This record gives sequence, C-alpha cells and structure tokens, in this order.
Amino acid sequence: MPFFSPFGGDAATAGASGAAGGLSGLGGAIGLVGVGLSVAGMIGSMGIEKKEAGVQSNIAQNEIDINNQREQQAQLEWRRANMQNFRATQQAQATGKAAAVNQGGGGGLSSSGYFGGQGQASAQGATNQLGLNQNWQIGQSIFKDTSNIDQDQISMASLQSQDATWKGLSGLGGSLSSSSGKLGSLFGSQG
Repeated sequence: MPFFSPFGGDAATAGASGAAGGLSGLGGAIGLVGVGLSVAGMIGSMGIEKKEAGVQSNIAQNEIDINNQREQQAQLEWRRANMQNFRATQQAQATGKAAAVNQGGGGGLSSSGYFGGQGQASAQGATNQLGLNQNWQIGQSIFKDTSNIDQDQISMASLQSQDATWKGLSGLGGSLSSSSGKLGSLFGSQG
C-alpha cells in the first residue's frame, strides 16, 4: 500500500517533485549570487576608475604647479640676464670712454673713435637684449602650451570618471537584463 502524502499523491511522487523544486531553487540562488557578484564587481570597478581619474587630475594639477614654478624661475633668470646685459653694455661703454680720455691728443670724448666705440657697445647690448627677449617669448609660449595640456588632462580625467559611471550603469543593466529569466524563475517558483 502506498504511503499517502498530505501534499497530494504518494510519497515517491512528492519526494521527486520536492527534489526537483529544490534543484531549481538552488540554480536560481546561484544565478542570484552571480548577479550580485557581477553588480558588486561593476560598482567596485566604477569606484576604482573614479579614483584613477582623481589621481590623474591630481597629477595634472601638480604638473601645473611645477610649470608655474618653472615659469617663475625662467622669469627670474631672464631678469638677471637683462641686468647682466645692461651692466656689460655699461662696462663696454665705460671702457671705451676711458680709452678715449686716455688717448688725450686724438680728440678724446669728441672723437669719432669714441662715438664709434659707444655705438658698437650699445649695438652689442641691443643684440644681446633682442636674444634675451626672443628666448623669453619662446619660453612663454612653451609655458602656455604646457598649461593648456595640463588643463586638458584634468578635463580628460573628469570625462574618464563620468565614463566609468556610465559604463558601470550599462554593465549593471546588461547583467540584470541577462539574469531576468533566472530571477523570474527563482521568484516565480517561490510564489
């Protein structure tokens, strides 16, 4: 005589259907764990990518600070070189003046040699100053370009952070979408 089960049918049938129900519940639970791990991985990855973008932004800001300090250093060197050029020009003019005074009979300070020497010293000083100014302009252009690159790096880091967020949301949506059948069967078998 078969054993009567309160769930309906005999005990053998009830045991088999219970085991099958348990297996589908186990598969659903494994699927749910997989979705959970996928979501956790995406959220963790988004956090890491945002931190990486923040580090890149910090590096770019440090590069801006270094560039500003280099520009200050270049400006100080340019000022020193200008002063040195001015002194060298004055020294050359003074040497020419002393030579003209020491010549005595040749006209001294009113001679054409004196004025020629003064003109040559001034011309050399002007040529040197032109070179200093051109180098300064080139340096300014380099500092400007470097600053623009650094600003672009900060913008890029911000965009990468935003991109990480959107990729994470997209991946989360994809995981939920691909797991909807598993989740539906898991929760559907519970109801």
